[in-house]
Amino acid sequence: VHNYIEFAIKQRRLASGAGYNILPQKIKDTIGKTKTIKLEGFIKELGEKFINSPLGDMEIRASWSYTEFPFYMRRRSGEEKGFSVVSGQMDLVFLTGDKSRIIVVDFKTDRDENPENHRIQVETYMEAAGKIWGIPVEGRLFYVRTGACYKLF
Repeated sequence: VHNYIEFAIKQRRLASGAGYNILPQKIKDTIGKTKTIKLEGFIKELGEKFINSPLGDMEIRASWSYTEFPFYMRRRSGEEKGFSVVSGQMDLVFLTGDKSRIIVVDFKTDRDENPENHRIQVETYMEAAGKIWGIPVEGRLFYVRTGACYKLF
């Protein structure tokens, strides 16, 4: 569900009212028409929480944005003299419309909201984005079930 929500948000299918044909045909064939309609409705509902939020509005006005942005980052290994490579994918990253900062968004489908459980993950994304683009970075957690957004710096 998580990946389909990001796809729908990026494609603006939810906002434009265009068809919600975001599930692969193979999944539709497997789960049947009734479950497909329910699942697509659920995805639409979750996606609209982001699109209609202040953060979604910021993303619409962004200079650019990417979903599932992959990165590799070299980082010192603790107190050792060596390095390690950290990799990951940022759910959503965008440059604000005024081009003053990068916003990294991590979407969560958790039923319970506990931003501290995800702080290290988002801090890692922020560090990578700062190294890539060289301007200030803010991290956000967006809980798609409730529409709650937490700024993590």
